[in-house]
Amino acid sequence: MAAEAQAQAQGSDQKPDRYSWLDADDDTIEVSASGIARHIARAGARVIGLLPTGKDLGDSERGAMAMSPLLAAVAAALVRFVDQDVAIVDHWRTWKRAVARTGTGADAPPSRVREIRPRVVEVSPTLSADAEEAAVALQNALKALRRSGGPVLVHLGGYAPVGTAPATMQLCDGIALVVSARRTRISVVHALAKHVPEGKRLGAILIGGRS
Repeated sequence: MAAEAQAQAQGSDQKPDRYSWLDADDDTIEVSASGIARHIARAGARVIGLLPTGKDLGDSERGAMAMSPLLAAVAAALVRFVDQDVAIVDHWRTWKRAVARTGTGADAPPSRVREIRPRVVEVSPTLSADAEEAAVALQNALKALRRSGGPVLVHLGGYAPVGTAPATMQLCDGIALVVSARRTRISVVHALAKHVPEGKRLGAILIGGRS
């Protein structure tokens, strides 16, 4: 699978919703997201990991939110192909925005669940101080989400150095690589793709392909 989603943001005096594209054509986004969602639905994967291939897409503080609009757009398109609500788990650094609840270990609930689009809910696992702690929180949250039966889209950035495969891939049924058309070297994509088990490969999502 290969799809393009426009994501070039411009400055603004207003603070934007991190799940919304800025200065992008809505029709183009809808068509691209629908193609990605259709592919995911056909694959039958329950937990889908979106793995950024570049630092600008998921490892820096700025990159932590660079894929948020992609998660929301694909989730909003995916609801057309499934009966259940679709959940998204954004970059673990964004979980700091949530308020923690009580609970520990496998019994620890997501710290916040809120609807961001019709039938699309954002799940913020337990607040985490680092990537190792976040991986445990993600595992616990996904155990609970699997019981709900609906698809889950997971931002896999920030759990391992850029260009390496995070152990959190094991928590997912399918993996789609997210590629920045302007900044990611094809050799990096090929090297990372080799670490994705063949049965979990959902292809690549190309963003920033047009100006």
